[in-house]
Amino acid sequence: MNAVKKLHESAVAAAGPLNMAAWAVLIYVLSNSGGFMYFNYYIYLAESMLQGKLYVLNPPTWLTEFTWHAGKPYLFYGPLPAILLLPVVALFQLFRPPAHEFLNLSYVSIVVGAIDVALVWIMLERLGAARKVVFWITLVFAFGSVHYWVSEYGNNWLFSQVVAEFFLLLGAIEALGKRRGVLVGLAVGAAVLSRNACLLTVPFYLVALNLPKPALKRSAWFLAGLAFMAAFNGWYNWARFGNPLDNGYVAGEAALLRPAHGSFSLHYLVKMLPAYVWRGPTFQLTPPFVTVTDHGLSLFWTTPPFLYLIPAMVAFFKKRPPAWKFGLPAWSASDWWLAAAAWSAVLPIAFLYLCYNGDGWRQFGSRYTLDYAIFILVILGLYFKDNLPKAFIWLAGAAFAINVWGVVWWRVFKW
Repeated sequence: MNAVKKLHESAVAAAGPLNMAAWAVLIYVLSNSGGFMYFNYYIYLAESMLQGKLYVLNPPTWLTEFTWHAGKPYLFYGPLPAILLLPVVALFQLFRPPAHEFLNLSYVSIVVGAIDVALVWIMLERLGAARKVVFWITLVFAFGSVHYWVSEYGNNWLFSQVVAEFFLLLGAIEALGKRRGVLVGLAVGAAVLSRNACLLTVPFYLVALNLPKPALKRSAWFLAGLAFMAAFNGWYNWARFGNPLDNGYVAGEAALLRPAHGSFSLHYLVKMLPAYVWRGPTFQLTPPFVTVTDHGLSLFWTTPPFLYLIPAMVAFFKKRPPAWKFGLPAWSASDWWLAAAAWSAVLPIAFLYLCYNGDGWRQFGSRYTLDYAIFILVILGLYFKDNLPKAFIWLAGAAFAINVWGVVWWRVFKW
């Protein structure tokens, strides 16, 4: 036991953002099948952008998720992932065109996903969490959550999620560090232009920027950065559809999927609640004995350590700091307010997806949960702060086993 303890202490002491990212790259690459990712809308859009076009030029038949306007196919997903790809696509266009035939989106996803791992470490450090807490929560994110499968598999839909995480993490690190409001606003705006649901994270960043005391100037700069990105998005929509508020998503989805109750409705709650909370694997008497449907595992099956959200919420209400005006905790109770801000991001986005007509489909785990996963990490980082119970480490081990099994299972039995 002493040898195991010393090995653990050495691993914690030696770990850091760079080597955690390096391990992530290695494991994600080894987990990837090596096959070319043909579901690469963003590469096609980046190629078109380099030619001054906002629609996709000559899309192949297997890419169908477009909003057609004036006879042209427009991608109804946010443009930021394609914009992020522009330098890489431009390089491929110079030396090995066309990029969509040679640039494997999976490998770009692996790199961005590994960078996300490093950023999680830095964010948790800036929360003031103990090194052991930072180490284990980062490990869980990297290899014990759906982020692992999403990063290594890396199709178009998954790539938008690792990109959104990237910008949300940059914003959180800045909001917890130097707190330059305009940079936080630009980062959050970029996340929104990757995944629309990220707009619901704005209160978290406003609270973080105003701790430990109100800072109106920082808030104003944050809103200015956010407004700049909103103006860009408005121009992008206007240039495509003649309406700054129309990104084509509802029309495109309605034409493609024809959801019975529209894109969002309370009707979907009955189906989505088990999908996100308790849906597990399917057991059978014939090989491979344990399987996953195309809809994947729920959040807590994929990442058992997230069950600690339950005691974390109890502690959040039970251990409320002394009250100030209006019965609210004193503003100086920074950790409590930061936890409140993190919950204010998790709960609305989770509810939004509970009311959405789809759960992500063709997935190992509930990938939409990644839009609020980093705020779950904030909650856990603040809840544990100084130390972790042994049960968390045991649950982390279970999460690693589940996700390794899931990645292998998906590679063998799915795409």
